[in-house]
Amino acid sequence: MKTKRFFIATLLVVAATSVAVVSCKKETQNVLSSNTPQSVKAFSPPQVDDMNAYLKDFKHKMQNVTRDENETLSLEEAAWHLSSVANYDFGNAKTDFDDILLDSLYSTVTVTDGSVLLCDLAVTYENISIDIDKFYQSLMLENKHFRFIGAKISENGTVTISLFVTYNSMSRYMEDTLWHFPDLDYADSICDVYFSDNVNYKWNALGETELQRALNCYESYDWVYPTPYLNQNRRYYIFTRYADFIFCPQHYTDPFGSPNSWNSRLFAVPGNPEYNIPKSEMCYYFDSYLGLGYQYIVEHPNGDNEYPVQWVVTHDEQVFNQQYYCSFYHNLKVIYGKCNVAQNQINY
Repeated sequence: MKTKRFFIATLLVVAATSVAVVSCKKETQNVLSSNTPQSVKAFSPPQVDDMNAYLKDFKHKMQNVTRDENETLSLEEAAWHLSSVANYDFGNAKTDFDDILLDSLYSTVTVTDGSVLLCDLAVTYENISIDIDKFYQSLMLENKHFRFIGAKISENGTVTISLFVTYNSMSRYMEDTLWHFPDLDYADSICDVYFSDNVNYKWNALGETELQRALNCYESYDWVYPTPYLNQNRRYYIFTRYADFIFCPQHYTDPFGSPNSWNSRLFAVPGNPEYNIPKSEMCYYFDSYLGLGYQYIVEHPNGDNEYPVQWVVTHDEQVFNQQYYCSFYHNLKVIYGKCNVAQNQINY
């Protein structure tokens, strides 16, 4: 279940497609070292009368730099130019909006002695541009625009691109913001059955087990099964298959935004093994996991009368994208079976 509360004042740590940045290092480090100053002055953004012309010329220079050129930029200078060229290419701040979305993309650049070669920066920007465009295309939002794109480069070469997106929320309808439940009132009411306020739903303990309990108990509702399986004395399942929904930064993303790293529809948080899931987020996962399980049947039909038999929620942790960026997350397994009506009656 996705509501507006997940967009405002929430910094969602997401990653688009991970890219490998190829360095254009010189054949010898002596050339670079001889041109590296002993003390680097603080960078001040250039004061120019025509910023459009300046950024156009810089972008052309960056894209056409040769391996024989050895111009270097400080980390702050390189980050400023990445941000500025990205805003020159993608930014649109002159637009009306009533909601915002904050996200981040990640890449790398080769850093040597605290400096970045211009040709390395060109490779990084080319990959970042692709990721920014992919991110934009993935958003199902009305009147979406990049208000501002920021950039930061760490000493180890990690490039963080921060995205400030504006959009109009009035065009987003309820049926577009729920994955399984029919409407928000129903979603809130059924979440009240399974989850409570002021409870510490630790992500790999009670948060995991209560989600699994809710998913499986939800299957007890008779309306889940269409006729002729209603009001029968007994029914049983025959196993057909299972589906694993394994957390991955590129998979199962929420185009409207989610409470998770990489906008994942599966629970995922960075660097906090003690994270407690609030009730509102438990409801989001409840709706999202049900949506994943049932949508799989629609997208991979296996005949009539196939339903989820068992839902299994597990937890794991991993470092992704060569950024030493650890996420704690859930995986979901759904076991499916075909429903049959028993002709004989037994007392079990």
